[in-house]
Amino acid sequence: MFGRRRPAIIAALAAAWTVGTHAADPAPDASFDVGSFEKKPFEIGGYVETEWRHFEFNRDGALFGLNRYPDLSTGGNDQLQGTLHLDGALRSGIATLRASGELTGTWDDIGDDSHDATLFEGLLALQPSPGLTAEIGKKALKWGKGYAWNPVGFVERSKDPDDPTEAREGFAMLTGDFITSFQGPVRTVAFTPVVVPVEGAINDDFGAKEGFNYAAKLYLLAWDTDVDFMVLTGASKTDRFGADFSRNVTSNFEIHGEWAYITDSQRTIVDPNGGPNRKITEDARNWLIGLRYLTEKDLTVIAEYYHQGSGFTEAESSAFYDLAHEAVDTGSASLLSRAIATRDAGYGRPTPGQDYLYLRVSQKDPFDLLYWTPAATTIINANDGSFSFTPEIQYTGIEDLELRFRLGYLHGGRGEEFGEKQNDLKAEVLARFHF
Repeated sequence: MFGRRRPAIIAALAAAWTVGTHAADPAPDASFDVGSFEKKPFEIGGYVETEWRHFEFNRDGALFGLNRYPDLSTGGNDQLQGTLHLDGALRSGIATLRASGELTGTWDDIGDDSHDATLFEGLLALQPSPGLTAEIGKKALKWGKGYAWNPVGFVERSKDPDDPTEAREGFAMLTGDFITSFQGPVRTVAFTPVVVPVEGAINDDFGAKEGFNYAAKLYLLAWDTDVDFMVLTGASKTDRFGADFSRNVTSNFEIHGEWAYITDSQRTIVDPNGGPNRKITEDARNWLIGLRYLTEKDLTVIAEYYHQGSGFTEAESSAFYDLAHEAVDTGSASLLSRAIATRDAGYGRPTPGQDYLYLRVSQKDPFDLLYWTPAATTIINANDGSFSFTPEIQYTGIEDLELRFRLGYLHGGRGEEFGEKQNDLKAEVLARFHF
């Protein structure tokens, strides 16, 4: 399958350290004594993983044409990826060093081999008291209550809704947490200030301009509801404001939501009349509403509706797909340049549109089959009706070993998002050993 290619042995990842307890996302009951838990001075762990993927290319799709041009004859691709992921912590007194990262090697049939080393987090934390923490370094913040998307994740990289639980790379920042608890309906208050610099190679993908950016989150546990208020301002991104909430209606039924307001949001669109690409600048509102329900039989349902006001309208998306098809069909260098520029400006994102429905259903130990968890996930573009459907099954019956099989199917016609993706079918087999 891989011809003469020989996968290299992934080298060991050095120097992994991790931070002690902090309160970026405080637990509902902040009154427990963190100091009562004795922490080891040094900890290290992680996993090694191998994953085989098979892709069937959507040769009628606009993104296939742009991504693979001029080699448009290939019908599919087999890919093998190996990963070493490490997390660690080194503690002394009030100080903690924390790091996490991974090495990956990818080999495939079409020659897109790659080897990458990524530091997800690497920082120093000082915790003079259980309710006060200061941190400096690279950190992956996780703001928001959504499962597949986080409109209020102003200082983090976006999730991939097809695999939202995977680790993500953080940004270099200075941050801290102050948390206190009270008696009464407002039980916990936490404040998280954040400073994100953009200078040269430091956070060069955070925003377009160099300078300092300032963000903050205020957390409240009020009337048994988790509530956050967020803000971001500074040199590299336009001002944005947000809020989220999460509440357990019953012990097995939770509802959550997020709302974000982005000033002067920009998107680059295709002129349907054949003119040059142009930018639209307008304020945008992104929001999400969702639920999580667990039945007595351990059936879990997660459902979310996401509106992305900063995304592309159906007409704007259709104009891009028409341009991409024309560019590939004619081979025009100017058209290809325009189409690639708009793809890279946003149309190539996993979910570039404006309205989506996410639904995931998983069943633990069905029919008393211990350690098996089948699941199915669908993401629907609510504007054009196209969708992806991903059934999977996971097995955890061997200690520290996780096995997973997934099959992804995309459905849509010409001019519809999931009908214009690069692939229309994907199979994955993953084996992950934790240590």
